[in-house]
Amino acid sequence: EEPEQPDVEVLKVDPALAEARRKKLAEYRKRRDDGPVEKELAGLKTAAADETAPLVERVVESIRAGATVGEISGALRDAFGTYDER
Repeated sequence: EEPEQPDVEVLKVDPALAEARRKKLAEYRKRRDDGPVEKELAGLKTAAADETAPLVERVVESIRAGATVGEISGALRDAFGTYDER
C-alpha cells in the first residue's frame, strides 16, 4: 500500500514573468565572456570527480567567472548524475 501523500501547494509562475526572466538570462549570457565560464565549469567537473577536491571553492570561482546556477548545477549533474528513486 502506498503511503498517503500530503497536500502540497505548487507554486504557479506567471508565464509573462517566466518569459521576462528567460530573456534577461539570454541577454546576460550574450554579454559575458564565455571563456572564463567554460574554464571554471570544466574545473568544477574535474574537482567533482575527485573525492578529495574542495567543491565550494570551485563553485565560488564559477560564480565569479559569471556562470549561472543552472550551468553550475548542470556541471555537477554531469559529474554525479541524478538520483532516481526507482
